[in-house]
Amino acid sequence: MIFYASGKHYNYHVPTKTLTERPIIYSNGLFLLPDGKTFLADKKNKYWLHDFNGDVIEKVDLGFNTQFTMKYLEVSPFGDYIYFVSEGLGYPKNYWIDLSDPSKRIILPRKAGTFFFSDKKNKVLSQGFKDSEDLMGNGQYYIDDFFYEFDLSTQQTREIPIQENDIWGMGTIYIFDVFNIKDEQ
Repeated sequence: MIFYASGKHYNYHVPTKTLTERPIIYSNGLFLLPDGKTFLADKKNKYWLHDFNGDVIEKVDLGFNTQFTMKYLEVSPFGDYIYFVSEGLGYPKNYWIDLSDPSKRIILPRKAGTFFFSDKKNKVLSQGFKDSEDLMGNGQYYIDDFFYEFDLSTQQTREIPIQENDIWGMGTIYIFDVFNIKDEQ
């Protein structure tokens, strides 16, 4: 487990219960990539890659001006894309940057919800809903919830239903996040 506390950066090794102070990597958000050896540090409108000891491997300037801000930055579970929402230059947009070639970008208009990475490679999800064709007892329509799945490779979209109408008397389901938890042996 890696964390900040009292202005310092620590590594806590759970099996041995050992706490070690580490070099601080200053950032707006710090992500350990899936290789377990590289950190991606969110800097204003850029990101830096650091090795596990904190040394800078690469500085990547995304070329955005100072009025542009990257919000809600996430790294894909496979470490191949970053995602963020733009703020400051007109209507917000969704951005996906290919970490192997930062000039490769996918940009979509922002809808009400934001996207989050799926546990499937090159797939992102966003919650959607629409009125069902089925009526409730009060004469109003049920809300059909679904995910929009967007494929970063093909840029195709599909809808994935996530509930049945009025299952167990529930009118709607709210999605907060999707997790993929693996057991360690």
